[in-house]
Amino acid sequence: MTYDPPKFKFETAVITDSTYEGIINLMGKCFGTSGLIPCCMCCPNPYVAIEQGEYAVFGHPQDGVDDYLCITCTIGLISRFGKFYKVVDPGLVRVNPLSETVTTIDVRIQIQPIVRIPIVTQDNVNIIMDAVLYWCISDPYLATFGVVDVKTALIERAQTTLRAVLGAHELQDIIENRVIIANSIRDTIDIPAKAWGANVESVLFKDLTFSPELQESLSSAATQKRIGESKVIAARAEVDAARLMRQAAELLNTPSAMQIKYLEAMQQMAKGPNNKLLFVPMQTTNPPYSSQSQGEEGDGQGSSGGGYPLKPGPATPAGNTDCGESLSRNGPSSQAQQINGQEENLHPAVHQAALYNQISNM
Repeated sequence: MTYDPPKFKFETAVITDSTYEGIINLMGKCFGTSGLIPCCMCCPNPYVAIEQGEYAVFGHPQDGVDDYLCITCTIGLISRFGKFYKVVDPGLVRVNPLSETVTTIDVRIQIQPIVRIPIVTQDNVNIIMDAVLYWCISDPYLATFGVVDVKTALIERAQTTLRAVLGAHELQDIIENRVIIANSIRDTIDIPAKAWGANVESVLFKDLTFSPELQESLSSAATQKRIGESKVIAARAEVDAARLMRQAAELLNTPSAMQIKYLEAMQQMAKGPNNKLLFVPMQTTNPPYSSQSQGEEGDGQGSSGGGYPLKPGPATPAGNTDCGESLSRNGPSSQAQQINGQEENLHPAVHQAALYNQISNM
C-alpha cells in the first residue's frame, strides 16, 4: 500500500521585463551548469533538495515488497527576481543561483494551544477556557503572500470566536454540549482560514477553569443534590418496609401464628445459662393444651408412659410423700387418676410452663 502525498506543484509564466533580468538569468544558468562539475568549487550547485518527510514501513521483509506510507512535510516556493514563480513538490529541484530563491513551507498539521481565554457566559459566569487548534496549510501561495503571519492570524481569530460563541451560551450548556459548540467554532474559524490558505481541522476544549467561589457553589449544589437523592431513596425504602410489615402482620394475625411466635420468643429467652422466670398468659377460650386434655392424654397413655409428667412445684410441700406412696401402691391407673386430680387444682400457667418444658427437653 503506497500513499500518494498531495501535489502542490504548479508554475506561472514569468516574463522578463528588462535586458538586465535576462542577462542575470542567463549568467545564473551558466554558473549552475558549471556547478554540476564536481571539481569546480567556485560555482554553486544549481540543485536544491526539498525534504519530503519520513517513510512509515508496513508489512514484512519476507513478502518481497514492503508497503510504505509517504508523508509530505514541506514544499518549496520559488521566486524569480522577488516575484513568485512556481511551487515545487519535495525532491531535488534545479534553481537558478543568481535569479531564483527557494522558500520552504511546512504543510503538516499544526497543533496550536490556546491558553487561558477569559470568557463571560450568557448567565454572567466568569470562566477561563483552554483549547487546542489543529490546522494545516492548504494553499502555500495564499499562506505566504496573502497574509503576514497565518499562524498568528489563526490564533487571534480563534480567541475572538471562542469569546463570541461561548459568551452566547450558558454554563450548563457549555458543559453538556462541548463537542457541538467546538464544531460550530471550527466552522466559524474555517471560513476566513480558507482565504488565508489554511484549513482548520478541529477545535477541542482542553480545560474549563472556574473561580474559587463558583467551584465552592457548584460543589455544594452537587452535595445537596446527592443528599436529596439519598433522602428520597431512604423514604422509598421505608415505604416498602412498611408495606412488607403490613403484609407480615396480616399473615401473622391468627392465633396459631401468634402462638408459634410466642413459643419462639420464649425459646430464645430460655437459651441463657442463668435461671429465668417466664410468665405464660392464660388461655381464656379453647386453650391448645388445657388441664382436661392433658388429663385425658394421661389416662390414654399412662400405661405406655406417654403422658406429660409434672415436677412438684412450690405449691407441693417437699415433705409430703403421700402422693408418691399412693402412686407406687395403686399402679398405673390410680396414678393417672391422682395426677388428673392434681392437674385440675393447678393454675393454667403451670400447664403451659410444663408443656414448654416438655417441648424444650425433646
